[in-house]
Amino acid sequence: MSIQTILRTGFALVMTAALAWGLHMHGERESDPEIQPEKLRYTPFLPVSLLPAMMGVWALLFWCMFGLRGMAENLLSVGFTILFQLSLYTACLMALLPLLRRRLRPSVCAILWMLPNYLYLCFNGAFRIEIPRVVLKLPGRWFVRLGIVWFAGFAAVMLWGIGAHLRFRHVVLSQAQPVTEPDILNLLGRERDHAGQRKKHYRLVQSPAVQTPMTIGLFSRSTRIVLPERTYTMEELQLIFRHEMVHIGRGDSEAKFYLLFCTALGWWNPLMWLARRRSADDLELSCDETVLHSMDGDCRRPYAELLLRTAGDQRGFTTCLSASAGALRYRLRQVMNPCKRTGGLVVTAVAFTLLLTTMGNITVGYLPERCSTLLLDGTAADTITVEDAYTLTDSGIDKIHYRVTDETALWNYLSRHEAYRVNQLLYDFELGLQEPYITLWYRSGEEQRAVTLYQDYIQSMHWLGREKPRYYYCPGILTELLDSGILVLDSSITEL
Repeated sequence: MSIQTILRTGFALVMTAALAWGLHMHGERESDPEIQPEKLRYTPFLPVSLLPAMMGVWALLFWCMFGLRGMAENLLSVGFTILFQLSLYTACLMALLPLLRRRLRPSVCAILWMLPNYLYLCFNGAFRIEIPRVVLKLPGRWFVRLGIVWFAGFAAVMLWGIGAHLRFRHVVLSQAQPVTEPDILNLLGRERDHAGQRKKHYRLVQSPAVQTPMTIGLFSRSTRIVLPERTYTMEELQLIFRHEMVHIGRGDSEAKFYLLFCTALGWWNPLMWLARRRSADDLELSCDETVLHSMDGDCRRPYAELLLRTAGDQRGFTTCLSASAGALRYRLRQVMNPCKRTGGLVVTAVAFTLLLTTMGNITVGYLPERCSTLLLDGTAADTITVEDAYTLTDSGIDKIHYRVTDETALWNYLSRHEAYRVNQLLYDFELGLQEPYITLWYRSGEEQRAVTLYQDYIQSMHWLGREKPRYYYCPGILTELLDSGILVLDSSITEL
């Protein structure tokens, strides 16, 4: 096991410990009956805007560093790598979800859907892996075409989701009237104080466009608690307001925006769409659990009856009391016959550690170039002179020299092989690429260059540090070159 692997695993364990402690304190705060009214009782499980925000920051940085084309290339390669990890994680979670729901608390299942938000950490040097285990080679035309199709689908799904939310919000609130009954407003105020939301005043309205109580809005100033045009008892209203305050405090509307973002990244994958519905159900199950935990046991039957009498619409980034038809039976069973489940911190910690330490094992090789074109960089082959070819010994001082038997054959050989670009943000190739390798020094006029050939990679670097090393995927190049007889061991040179 390499030092980098040990360090990466150590950093992942530190982050996992911090996550587990934060989730533990989160649960303690929500269930503490003695918590002061001015303190927030309900807060988000995890921040849900980090990955979308970081991808926006990367796009801006890539644009400034590499221009529009370089931004597109780097963002697509990073996006594909994240998508592979997200798709694999979602598939595993979907397969295990029935078991997880039986064994773990609903809040843990909700948290597991949010963990990929931390994938941005893997682009930090502490979490970089040495080399990818699988490189999917995409021909140049396919990388461009797939990139265009993927981005078009991503943009379409995001615009569709945001547009649907705005249209639904307009329909609901354009017909809404403020609730003015003092008793109802006082009850809402007490539930707001119970949740620690004393400094925030959410408007309560009534709308004929809804059939279930809901909260609509992504930002606190635009958040509205909406009641349908029907009569509720004060006991029912207390359950409704407690339910919506849990959603507001946890930021479940923002979580649904994040889930739309993940769905848009993998819009072509049916599992991503199914996962979006399942994760929304887990958010509601977790809210049910919290509401009933903070109230006495006599509220279970009225709460179940309230669920049965509400049939709602969850379009957009809304949270509502009602359940979808597929989830209603399960929610009712959990309300009336709750089973004792574990807190699931160990499962969360294991999932988080595996998510971070395996990120980047699958990536794409893109925009292939002929090896000769890559190494010659526009220079004619007949003007190139190979000056040295060697491998350093274990001491790092002595060299084992090789000889090029035919330089023309060398460049002809390289002209038949393609090297694929690999995004280097996730990898520490200098640590991962070890023996066997051969470094070639060659000259064109006054310019001297170096290239190192590994088993499956090429490291290209200009002399005097004018360029940083660049790594390209070219499977089997070194073995084939040695087997061809173009490079042979030169025993006539002895290091002094």
